[in-house]
Amino acid sequence: MKVRHALIIGFGTTLLAVLSVVLIAFMVLSQLSSSWTEMSTMIAGRHQVMLRSALRLGLATEHFNNFVREGGDEGERFTAEIERLASHLAAYRGLGQLDEAESTLLDSVDRYLKLYREDMTRVVALRASGADTASIEAALQGEHDKLLALSLRKLTDINTRRTDAATAELTRQLEVSRIGLLIAAALASAGVFTAGVLASRSIVRHDRARDTAFTALQFEIEERSKAEAELEGYRDHLEQLVEARTMELLEANRTAAAASRAKSEFLANMSHEIRTPLNAIVGLTHLLRRRSHDQEQLDKLGKIGDAARHLLSVISNILDFSKIEADKLVLEAQPVDLRVLGASVVSLLSEQARDKGLELQIDTPPLPMLSGDRTRLTQAFLNLAGNAIKFTRQGSVRLRIIQEDENNDGLLLRFEVCDTGAGITAEALAELFEPFRQADSSTTRTHGGTGLGLAITRRLARLMGGDANGESSPGRGSRFWFTARLPRLAEADISPVSTPTDDTAETLLRQHHAHARLLLVEDDMVNQEVARDLIAEIGLQLDVLDNGQQAVERLRDGNPGYALVLMDMQMPVMDGLEATRRIRETHPAETLPIIAMTANAFGEDEARCLAAGMNDFVSKPVDPELLYAALLRWLDRAGETGPA
Repeated sequence: MKVRHALIIGFGTTLLAVLSVVLIAFMVLSQLSSSWTEMSTMIAGRHQVMLRSALRLGLATEHFNNFVREGGDEGERFTAEIERLASHLAAYRGLGQLDEAESTLLDSVDRYLKLYREDMTRVVALRASGADTASIEAALQGEHDKLLALSLRKLTDINTRRTDAATAELTRQLEVSRIGLLIAAALASAGVFTAGVLASRSIVRHDRARDTAFTALQFEIEERSKAEAELEGYRDHLEQLVEARTMELLEANRTAAAASRAKSEFLANMSHEIRTPLNAIVGLTHLLRRRSHDQEQLDKLGKIGDAARHLLSVISNILDFSKIEADKLVLEAQPVDLRVLGASVVSLLSEQARDKGLELQIDTPPLPMLSGDRTRLTQAFLNLAGNAIKFTRQGSVRLRIIQEDENNDGLLLRFEVCDTGAGITAEALAELFEPFRQADSSTTRTHGGTGLGLAITRRLARLMGGDANGESSPGRGSRFWFTARLPRLAEADISPVSTPTDDTAETLLRQHHAHARLLLVEDDMVNQEVARDLIAEIGLQLDVLDNGQQAVERLRDGNPGYALVLMDMQMPVMDGLEATRRIRETHPAETLPIIAMTANAFGEDEARCLAAGMNDFVSKPVDPELLYAALLRWLDRAGETGPA
């Protein structure tokens, strides 16, 4: 009885233990199955969302590019696809809890979606304003479609890694559970056959559950592989779209570069074509004024000269502004004596101020020799001072040069002009430094000008490390200034100042080089006549040829007594650059100076002339004093080295 009870108790205890183990195993497996079912549903849902999101982004990008090129209703299609993409991403957020990386990526996707929509809004506005395709593409600097695609790809990679991790964890837990069930089976077989049978049946059920889970996992993996294959296809399509857009942008850049070159060529040709007749006007006016004694004629010739100089100033302003806008203006480093610079500005404007009855003064404190671009400093200071005289009817114009600061980079100087003119309002002053802007539309009719002077002054000042501005009020005059930072000049670079003399270049040419024989190579008949008279005025002889080929042939077998050659750049048959290169094969620059005298007035034109072997450069319209100074300089040097 006791044995039976013991057996019953032992059997019952063993059965309860086995049943407890089996029950626990069933609960663990049920929990695993439930967790995996929930996880696989979430993973599958997110994979579907990412697949659809990639499809919507590809379609949206295609509609975006079509709208940029063709317009139409592609913009509405783009908006619809973007809204669908946004709804997919909202659904993604609802499929379970997000980790930190997913939240960050989804925030990035939302931001890039917003920027992509703003791109479309900008394109719609540009197309509504009539902009062409190249301008629209140039205005789109971001690559938000690529960033969206990259963020979606990262989300897909996160889901892939999550699937792999879940699979590994489920396999591990199933193996642990299986070991537990095997232990339960061993206990049951050691106890009672019934418990063993029950345990075996439990193991069978567990194996079936495991097989079912593995089958579900295998199905999920196959579905994921299909989704990845489809997504890869969409990736390839997106990469093709990106490549096509990149090629379009490269073509647009090439088109813009070609347009820039065409603009530069047009400006150069315009400068040459306008300066050539201006040279005749200025030269003939100068000669007539020298030879006329009739006061009425002199007055009219003076007006012609003023008009020519004004036209030249307008052309120079337009070309300077174009070079600044194209970042082609290069500042030179030269010794700058600010007292001499200020005196030069006053000298250039004194007659104009005297004619209007204005008092013109300049205040320049003692300053050391500095390094800078004398021409551009003078140009900027003249712009401010010339405007002050132009718009002041009575009173005074005062110029000042003030040192504001000094550091290792040099001295910060303020070039300031104060006047007693009518003044302008704050609203008009705010626009004066913009290109082609003047205080009102009547200014051009009353005083002339292009509205570029102050804009050029500000850009020159910024190139020199400063800025430009002004202040004014109606009835109280104006004060305009620009600043520039100029480095100190080393003592070794300061040349001794030569003692000035009363002899002009014209006088010295008459005294030391009378009857010297020059050669002019020029194709324009009127400019030939101007040059003949200018040279004859100082007692020199001049032979004239029509093109560079004639000059090469004339100088091929030696130098028939020429002390110097004046060479135009643009000529038929052979231009001046090629002619100079050929002449230099037999005549060095030290023995036969060649001076460019051309209407090509750009800095790069001067560089090309010097590179071809010319000694100096004089631009048209020719200033007689500058021409005589260049002739004196090179005739003196040629005389020191001896005849060719």
